[in-house]
Amino acid sequence: MKSERMKFNIKTKDIADYLNVHPSVVSYMEKTAYKNSRFRYLKYLRTKGVDLNELFE
Repeated sequence: MKSERMKFNIKTKDIADYLNVHPSVVSYMEKTAYKNSRFRYLKYLRTKGVDLNELFE
C-alpha cells in the first residue's frame, strides 16, 4: 500500500489527517493488517485516484 501511496505522491500526514489518526497509525496500517482503519485508508486512496486493483495484483 505504501508503494501505491508514494506513486501518487500522497503524504502520510494527508492520509492521517483524513482518517483523523496520528501519522504513525498510517505507517502501522501500511505494514500490518490493521483491519478497522484499512477500509477507510483504501477509500482515501481511491479518492486520490489510486487504482485499488493494482494493489492486489
